[in-house]
Amino acid sequence: MARSRFQPAVAAQLGDEVAERVRRNHEQRISEVTSVPIVGGRLLRNVFLTDNIPTAVPHGLGRPAIAIVSPPRRNGTGLTAPFVVRVDGSSDATDSTPDPSKFITLHAGGWGGTGVFVDIWVF
Repeated sequence: MARSRFQPAVAAQLGDEVAERVRRNHEQRISEVTSVPIVGGRLLRNVFLTDNIPTAVPHGLGRPAIAIVSPPRRNGTGLTAPFVVRVDGSSDATDSTPDPSKFITLHAGGWGGTGVFVDIWVF
């Protein structure tokens, strides 16, 4: 399981009743924010995708991930030609599909050539 990057809130009690109520309220709000899945996501930079070949990318979340993919680029420059980067879902997965709790599979195509780089935010 992925280790949290957030520290738990301090579990001390304050002597003043009003201050303690405010502290508890802050602790609850911090807990709510840190439990939102996108907050605990990871940015995977400069992932190379070969044209028309599915690419399994390890994400390290310990559960199936949702991905947001940046526009493809070649050697630091953006692409102007039409392109497609698809996250392959588990509905059409085969026995050879990597475990979705460990990998996210991307399929890129539409521009020809050798491939492109993308950044992926997984959560």
